[in-house]
Amino acid sequence: MTEPFSELYTKPRYQYIEWIDSCSGDSWNTVDVELAGAYRENIKTVGFLLKENKDWVCICNSMNADGDNLGRLWIPKVAIKKRKDIKFK
Repeated sequence: MTEPFSELYTKPRYQYIEWIDSCSGDSWNTVDVELAGAYRENIKTVGFLLKENKDWVCICNSMNADGDNLGRLWIPKVAIKKRKDIKFK
């Protein structure tokens, strides 16, 4: 598990995550037609790690000194292909 929110700003943890995006069809077609046009995008994301549990990871792209954050993204762990901490000197 990640650290409490009060410690996120003083000890931020940055992560690089590669994950497979979901897709959907929004028109009336047969399954074969939908599958022929479907494609899954590989996404690369970098951000502050906010929280995680056994099913998902939550990161954000911006955070202030109070721990308020912006641009939160919940990524299902089953979609994650690669994940690593980013260390800054």
